[in-house]
Amino acid sequence: MWKCWECIERAKGIMPDEYDQILDNMIERTLEGEIIPFDEWQDLVDDLSEEEPPSAAEILQEHHLTMPELVIQAEAGREVFLAALRQYDLPIENRFELCRKLCELAEAQPSDMLLRLYCDIVSDNGFLLDLERAVEEESYLCWLSVQERSSELYEYLSGQKRTAERFRETLEQVQTTRRVPVSRAKEDTRRQNAVFQAYMRIFELSEGSQRFLDNILWLLQTADSSPALTAIKPLFLYRVLTRHGSRLRTNDGLRINYRSLWKYQRYIIDQDNGKNYKRYMQYISLFDELCGIFQSDSRVDIPLCLYGFDHLSNLGEILRWSPRSHNPFGISLAPTVEEIMFESTFSCFENSADDNVVCMDYDISWKELNRFRSSTESRLVRAAKRIDNYMNRHLDELLTRFLNADSVGIKALCAEILEAVKLPAAQQPKNMKETALFLAGINDCLMEAVDEIADNCLIHAGNALTSDIIG
Repeated sequence: MWKCWECIERAKGIMPDEYDQILDNMIERTLEGEIIPFDEWQDLVDDLSEEEPPSAAEILQEHHLTMPELVIQAEAGREVFLAALRQYDLPIENRFELCRKLCELAEAQPSDMLLRLYCDIVSDNGFLLDLERAVEEESYLCWLSVQERSSELYEYLSGQKRTAERFRETLEQVQTTRRVPVSRAKEDTRRQNAVFQAYMRIFELSEGSQRFLDNILWLLQTADSSPALTAIKPLFLYRVLTRHGSRLRTNDGLRINYRSLWKYQRYIIDQDNGKNYKRYMQYISLFDELCGIFQSDSRVDIPLCLYGFDHLSNLGEILRWSPRSHNPFGISLAPTVEEIMFESTFSCFENSADDNVVCMDYDISWKELNRFRSSTESRLVRAAKRIDNYMNRHLDELLTRFLNADSVGIKALCAEILEAVKLPAAQQPKNMKETALFLAGINDCLMEAVDEIADNCLIHAGNALTSDIIG
């Protein structure tokens, strides 16, 4: 999946670097069914972490600041952030509750101020939320990164909010669309023929009809009968042609229910029966062609059409699943809130992997635990599956206990889970070290589950703060 910040950068014309290409290639291999060894993923992470970061002096020079000036700005900025948390009665000491309450607030009373706070939380890299943050040079340099990311995210999400409002207003205006009489002299026949030819080519039809051409002409003139409908002409044509294509080829005087035309449509895109996937690709291709046909029409708002395409069905997910090399279309959909959270470094745990109390107790490194959890050894894979199944069946109870436990209670809970799974003899830990890795893995799974729920809360909050129409 493309990362949010990379999507935004590409929209600005910033080309991907060498590591983006390597990551794309690995994702493509995964989608083709190849199992990428964990060591290969780890090597890429190691390469990225070995890149020489700019020095503190270089960063300060770039921002035209001295360190004392930066300290003043950062502390003032954090105080503004903490004041906003207090105003909304959001807890900084419990990040899980912070996410849950933020979601409730976003749904109940969305506002620009809450959106700014949301962007700060999602963009934080350890300066704003950490209770144990170190007051040192590196910490204050983090503030600059937080502000850049947060400002960029706020600008982007505010734009999405404005687009959502504009699309809602547009749909309200076009609900009253009425059939208009056809008058050939008033329509650009070049575009009429372009739409006709695109449809015939994409759907592999060898024979058209004068009736179909006339109906396309009528659709074009209907679109031009209203400024609001003109603005989304490619989307309007796409919705009618994909829903009423056969009727347009055979019927005169076709009547269309313009209210039902804009209802959300959920396609079955996670299953391929041999025909549906081809049809969905034809739909996407048609919309892509229509956007190209009307790209030069200054009255047409292509970004608004893209927003509508993305929010009136789930076909956009197909584009997001595909690596760039497998995407033959010119369509570039805006990153979703889900993609933003995929990129976010937010965690309910202040020290991230270092908050795994079993790892701390047994001096297990993050890399060591990840290699254990990614092992392809058959007995460990089967053991992991049994543990996952048990935890999924009892997840609500386990998470309630985990969230309310201290470090001693967490270790006891992990041991209890391992015992309750009742692994067969062949799958049980072979020694004390492996036992510790099993327990650390269970601790890690519990932390991941907490972060996943928190991420879902932030996704819902982001959608509530930025969208009037959610599919």
